[in-house]
Amino acid sequence: MKNSISAIYFSLSLLCMSLLWLVVSVNAGTQVTDTAAGYQVGKDATELVGFSGAVPSAQRAGAAQAVVTATTITGAAGANPTQAEYAVVVARVNDLTALVNELRAALVEKGLIKGGT
Repeated sequence: MKNSISAIYFSLSLLCMSLLWLVVSVNAGTQVTDTAAGYQVGKDATELVGFSGAVPSAQRAGAAQAVVTATTITGAAGANPTQAEYAVVVARVNDLTALVNELRAALVEKGLIKGGT
């Protein structure tokens, strides 16, 4: 059973990659490369790429994509947080919110998720 599922998954993966290559290669100038590590869509960050009818766009960039630093927020269990600890938590939540919103916007822009309100 496990081998059958693996074979089906492999076949579907090949089909999806073939369809992706066909869809992207039809767009004038879009480059799809079959590398040793897999398929690469676009030759660089300025290549215009879109999926599912989305308007093709270049790779997004900006401060909203910055790494959110993973640090431990200290405080004894059950203790009331200090103003400084509270400020650290608020800043971390704000950074994570900005990053999630940017990731969502990038996925919607490329047509990889629907988005919506």
